[in-house]
Amino acid sequence: MTQYIILLPLGIQLLGLLFVVLNDKYINKEQRKTMLVIISFVGLLVIQNVVENILGTSVSLPFLRTVFSILGYAIRPTIIVLFCKLVMPQKKHRLAWILVILNACIYSTALFSHIVFFISKNNHFFRGSILSYTAYFVSAVLIIYLVYCTISEYKRKRSSLWIAFANVTIIILTSVLDSTPFYHEYPVSNLTIAVVSCSLFYYIWLHLEFVYEHENALKATQRI
Repeated sequence: MTQYIILLPLGIQLLGLLFVVLNDKYINKEQRKTMLVIISFVGLLVIQNVVENILGTSVSLPFLRTVFSILGYAIRPTIIVLFCKLVMPQKKHRLAWILVILNACIYSTALFSHIVFFISKNNHFFRGSILSYTAYFVSAVLIIYLVYCTISEYKRKRSSLWIAFANVTIIILTSVLDSTPFYHEYPVSNLTIAVVSCSLFYYIWLHLEFVYEHENALKATQRI
């Protein structure tokens, strides 16, 4: 049970972030709505990680494990697009959402075929074809798009670029770490832990944006 101790700080971070976002008067309604959706999806990802770990190590329920695996593959790209929406709220990000929906549809085929992946009766995970890496390809494209959104927003507003780029770097590094032979089966992946931290950092970024805009407004008033 000691391996589940990581859930305590993650839960505290998410609940604390939820409380602060709900009571923050300085971020606008659109930003608050996006942050709440991000917190919901990140919390769901943590739960998915834990349940999938239990189903993969302690309890043998292949169909249920398949469902939670599909959920995990679908949630991760969704969170990246939500980060894009947070960085650039004025855009619809339609193409990014199409990729997310297409990714979810591809992995949903695991419910009735072995094209993408399947869980054997002995509860072993097997990849079906190259389509099993769809989530990785889609996530890579979306991370590049997130970098594009970050740079574009920086050019437009000259905002705090380093936090957004730090988040992208953290996501990439933890994704690579989870794919190396050094990765061990823990209840929550390194990437999920990183996503929780990135949610906090993006919230800090929103406040730095507010401070930057407030200072510009004061300077403009002084000039007048």
